[in-house]
Amino acid sequence: MWSFTTQNIGKANDIRIKRTAPRGYYKGKIYKAEQVLSHPDLIKFGIRIIEGEYTGVFVNDVLKMASAVHNEGNIAFWRSALLSCGHSEETISQPNFEITQEHFFEKECFVHWSPKANGGDQHDSIKFLRPEIWIEESSI
Repeated sequence: MWSFTTQNIGKANDIRIKRTAPRGYYKGKIYKAEQVLSHPDLIKFGIRIIEGEYTGVFVNDVLKMASAVHNEGNIAFWRSALLSCGHSEETISQPNFEITQEHFFEKECFVHWSPKANGGDQHDSIKFLRPEIWIEESSI
């Protein structure tokens, strides 16, 4: 027979099974938009799905800072991310527009999520979409 004494069992977190959302279009809320310490040119986005069957599921991806990579594809990702979070074309088109964590943290957004392939070397992928594109593409 065995036994033990503990003071903190009532404060322990519940065990949960990690649910993963399948590839698809989701409305989310950004809970994390942080610089990756080991790669300061990367921003890690964490999004909690807020509508539909997968409400409460978390999805994550990283995005390289637009100032660290000078290519149109990277700049397009950041533009889409800002528009997805409700910022206007007029605001983000200002010369020398400074993108900060505050543009994303706690903002609702529209995304296409692709989890990494089993056994493959692909990584998780979040594509931010402007709301009207998300509505159009998600209804197809």
